[in-house]
Amino acid sequence: MSIVDGDDYGKDMGILWAAHRAGSFGLGDIEQAQFAEAFIAGAADYDSAWIVEDRNDSFPSGRGPIATILVRSDGVVIRPDVDYFKWATARNILRTTVAFFNWIRFSKDVSLCVFGSTPESKSLYWKMRDYGIMVTYVGNGMFALAGEKPCQQQSQR
Repeated sequence: MSIVDGDDYGKDMGILWAAHRAGSFGLGDIEQAQFAEAFIAGAADYDSAWIVEDRNDSFPSGRGPIATILVRSDGVVIRPDVDYFKWATARNILRTTVAFFNWIRFSKDVSLCVFGSTPESKSLYWKMRDYGIMVTYVGNGMFALAGEKPCQQQSQR
């Protein structure tokens, strides 16, 4: 994601601003400069950030941005936070969730992905089993999904 480019905003800041103006992110009625500062400050807490695209009739080309994924990682476990834009459809959400989880399942760089749920998203995660993606409920609204990177056992002292 390109949100800062030198002393100016990157190309993706316009997409993020449009998503905010449409009601995404829950930041309320703030000016563009305040939004940019808030988003940049929040994204600084993450190790990587992406804007997700999918087919969507809201765009003239039939394809466009529908979400952000911000990821924290300790090198073994990743913790993604996904914000779908207001114009993302249920189909966009399902398709991109399946794609992201499949990426994790077959990633040689991820041992474990741990993510929280809302009452609405919990049923989506259970639906992943219908697609052969074995997410595991670990309790307190948290789910996990294993990648292919072997987890090294720590030595006992």
